[in-house]
Amino acid sequence: ECKKNYINTAVESELCVPYSSVEKVFPYVDLFLCDIKIVDENKHIEATGVSNKIILENLEKIAEKDPSKVCIRVPVIPKFSDSEENIRNIAKFCKENGYGRINLLPYHKLGASKFEKLGMEYKMPEVNVPSHEYMLSLGKIIESYGLICVVNG
Repeated sequence: ECKKNYINTAVESELCVPYSSVEKVFPYVDLFLCDIKIVDENKHIEATGVSNKIILENLEKIAEKDPSKVCIRVPVIPKFSDSEENIRNIAKFCKENGYGRINLLPYHKLGASKFEKLGMEYKMPEVNVPSHEYMLSLGKIIESYGLICVVNG
C-alpha cells in the first residue's frame, strides 16, 4: 500500500534473521538502516554474546542485489567498537561489497535517564562520549577506502 501511495519505506534492523525473511520484504523496502558494530566474528561474540555471521552474510546478499538500498551505520562506542582496526575492517567490508557510504554514530548517554526512570541499572555509566575530533579521525580512515563518511552527532 505504501508503494501504491508513493510513501517511502525504511526498515531499521541488524538483519540478524534468515535471508528468506529479508527476501520477502526486499521489494517493498526503499531503505534498510543497518548497524555494523564489529566485523571480526570472535570480537563480536566477545562483545555481544552472539555471532555476526548472519548479519554480514545478509549484507553481502543485499549488496549483490542493490547496495544503494542500505545505509550502513557504525555506532562508535568507546572500548567496544571505536578502535581504528575495527573501523578499517568495517570500511574494507563495505568497500568489497559495493557500499559507498558509512554513517558514524557517536555513543551518547541519552538513554541513561530512561533507565533511571524505569528503575533499571544503566550498565555503561563510565563510558564517555567520543570527541568530535576522534569521530572525524575515524571518518578519515573510512574515506581512505574511497568511501563517503558521514559523522553524525
